[in-house]
Amino acid sequence: MATALTLGVTIGTGKWLLGVVAFVAVLALLYPVQVALGAFVLLLPFDSIAAIGQADRGRTLTWFAGAGATLVLLGTGLITRRLKAPSSGALWWMLFIAWSAITSLWALNPEASWQRLSTAVALLGLYFASSCFRFTRSELQTIVGFLILGGLGAAIWTVYLFFHGEYADPIAMRASLMMGSRETNPNDLGMSLLLPISLSFGYFLSSRRWLAKAVLLGVMVATTLGLLVTMSRGAFVALLATLSVYLYRRKARWQVLVPLLVVAILLSFMPSAFFDRFQQATESGGSGRLDIWQVGATALGHYGLVGAGLENFPFAYAQYAGQASHFRGFYRDPHNVYLCVAVEGGFLGFLLFVGAIRSQLRAVFKVKEHFASSNVLLAAEAGAWGMLTFGLFGNNLWQKSFWFSWMLLAAAVSTASETRETVPEEAQGSPIRARTSRVRTHSVVNPAL
Repeated sequence: MATALTLGVTIGTGKWLLGVVAFVAVLALLYPVQVALGAFVLLLPFDSIAAIGQADRGRTLTWFAGAGATLVLLGTGLITRRLKAPSSGALWWMLFIAWSAITSLWALNPEASWQRLSTAVALLGLYFASSCFRFTRSELQTIVGFLILGGLGAAIWTVYLFFHGEYADPIAMRASLMMGSRETNPNDLGMSLLLPISLSFGYFLSSRRWLAKAVLLGVMVATTLGLLVTMSRGAFVALLATLSVYLYRRKARWQVLVPLLVVAILLSFMPSAFFDRFQQATESGGSGRLDIWQVGATALGHYGLVGAGLENFPFAYAQYAGQASHFRGFYRDPHNVYLCVAVEGGFLGFLLFVGAIRSQLRAVFKVKEHFASSNVLLAAEAGAWGMLTFGLFGNNLWQKSFWFSWMLLAAAVSTASETRETVPEEAQGSPIRARTSRVRTHSVVNPAL
């Protein structure tokens, strides 16, 4: 009643923004989890251009949405008693962040470590809250819908700018999200579209209605095209890795071949600049990545024991920059998440990082029988492998899209595990086998049958 009265007053006075706020406030009270976490994932592809204040120093809208989602998940979980013990993956990630924080004590540049630590703690807080919260299937599907919608919006905007000749890199004809003087790194944008593509394809496989399949296929085509026009080589290879998971899990059925056909058709319409970038990669060593990795390997030999400190790879690189085959300057990004973790966190940091990933992938293996019934579970696993593949060519460790892929995977595994526990054992098999089992049990109890 209060909302209806507020909406009537705001519409009558022309204060539309206040009316929208009132409507969203009621939705947040009715569906707090979907609204809070849905707003966060909806903004993920727009993270770089949604900064408040200065783009390099101000907080982004995604940061505030993530902080709000953390509070909502913990508050809702306490009120409705839906919190559970953290998973083993969450404990591994906590140990990894804790060790990263400790390395700031002997970091080459402590100030850089402390600046990065705030982001690390915020991401860990959201991951911890989501891993301890019991999501329902409807909540998880709604959140996934927001994620797909956000990826679709970012892809359509990027494709529109591309065909209107507005490029983030005019020489290479690389498109990206741009708003005023702000723009998203094309590689980061391509990475953020991996999970929406995987999820839209997962729902395409499970949908039984042709209209829904057609809509999801259109979403997948638009989002894939948005990834391709960024001309990110790492994102393209990661996309192929994501689709390969579907081929492996679904044994190359005809429906699984659809995205490969989509990619092949879209590639035929791509300009020659796209293929030139792959040809230049062999000539330039991946835009200098091979030389950077050579210096990084040298730095690893000196800091491999306890690490150079959180966010201190550029400073360790600068000490040995002259040992590259081709000098690539000072203070370079590692362009490899595994090399970055090893240099900054040392042997123990790398061990904890690999342990966190291994723990989550092992949890997926334990509920692998749900791949046939859970489109979110398979899509989340495929997206996680895509993120790991992208990490071979880019440093995505502190990207929100990277962390949410593991949050979604943990939520999908938890939902599948609880479904497995609530469904009787015989019902998890085929219906014929379940009925046969019940008949046999009944015949033992009542021999007259």
